[in-house]
Amino acid sequence: MRHLLAFCLIVCSVVAEKPNIILVYVDDMGYGDASCLNVKAKFKTPNINRLAKEGMTFTDGHCSDTVCTPSRYGLLTGRYSWRTTLKRGVMGAEAQCLIADGRVTLASFLRDNGYATAMVGKWHLGMDFPGTWGKRDWTQPVRDMPLDKGFDYFWGIPASMNYGVLAWFEGRHAKVPPTQFTRKKPNMIALSDYRIKPPYEKVPPKNRKPQDLEVAPDFVDIECLGRFTNQALKWLDGHAETARKGRPFFLYLSYTSPHKPVIPIAEFRGQGKAGAYGEFMIGPYSQVAR
Repeated sequence: MRHLLAFCLIVCSVVAEKPNIILVYVDDMGYGDASCLNVKAKFKTPNINRLAKEGMTFTDGHCSDTVCTPSRYGLLTGRYSWRTTLKRGVMGAEAQCLIADGRVTLASFLRDNGYATAMVGKWHLGMDFPGTWGKRDWTQPVRDMPLDKGFDYFWGIPASMNYGVLAWFEGRHAKVPPTQFTRKKPNMIALSDYRIKPPYEKVPPKNRKPQDLEVAPDFVDIECLGRFTNQALKWLDGHAETARKGRPFFLYLSYTSPHKPVIPIAEFRGQGKAGAYGEFMIGPYSQVAR
């Protein structure tokens, strides 16, 4: 069974009427992967532990579904995940967004109450891309996506890295469009896993299969966590002054990991006692609060 964990960082003074909110959502992280919740953990997550110590930990939480798409729908809308057209599993990158137009979301509610709202990371609720497979016009904007669901700003990728379209999107466009093609490659870091990395093909395969992906020439899977974190910090820096002047912010930072591909960066390899997965946890989530 997959698990998703959310960390909600409320940044405010005691008397603040509208606190700044950072919601960090991680994908497939097990309950016992935070060492503060597992005395037998084979790796340490010191900054998650620090968040728990300095804040509150809710140890009896529940959700209506634990996989990617429905859990995100429930988080952002507050509705049961089965109140959509998706009754099981997850969706790909390209589809009608499960959040209907006009549906209140965390982002739209906060925006309508004076917040600056941003999302950085993995969306995985459906997007409407311009054109069709092999016949895209990436000069045209992406529709039915975070900017249409209450967010003022979006920087990230459409879905998990094993689905559909992979590029670094900012707003409705990718600076480097996903004009090349690939399939999952073997992952030598973690066995029975995959990678999304160059080289990529410049022409689409003749007989498209579900595992065929559209990809930007500059997309590399192992860069996701660093890019998401840096972009989130950049956005926060740009809104710190307006927050001090009275306009609060809401940032939804949605990581792709520790969902596959399991790809810890070199400086964390060999740490802990849980192999590549443990190294993957030690890396991004030991640093997420810095």
